[in-house]
Amino acid sequence: MPGDAVVLRENPSQAGTVIDVPREGHVTVAFGSMKMRVDLDALDRAETKPAKQSVSVHLQEERPKSEIDVRGMYGDDAIKTIDNYLYEAYTAGFERVDIIHGKGTGALRKRVHEYLRDVRIVASSRLGEWNEGTSGVTVVFFIED
Repeated sequence: MPGDAVVLRENPSQAGTVIDVPREGHVTVAFGSMKMRVDLDALDRAETKPAKQSVSVHLQEERPKSEIDVRGMYGDDAIKTIDNYLYEAYTAGFERVDIIHGKGTGALRKRVHEYLRDVRIVASSRLGEWNEGTSGVTVVFFIED
């Protein structure tokens, strides 16, 4: 139920709050400033409720854009930004998003592609077409719910 305090079985140290029950078997949970769609089987009830302040602030945020621009960022900073963005976009219901990393030397593009291989919500990714930014953009497709 919305408002219930829960923890991930894999990481019980941080409590989250159920904010939406979109489909049977899945819920949307706010963990601090990050929202995630989680299988019910991966959750346990928490003993204490997390602070409502972080949840109410998060609920006021607007829907994320369909693209993120990480040009000029260092690899670790870009990956952290992309990671947060991907889970927000996935939770918001996007089927596809664009990551703008620029062309440059290709180091950031390579780092982004390596990272995307291990993200469980990413079904596939590809470089942009000629009208999408070519090798300066990576198009990401999410798994179906």
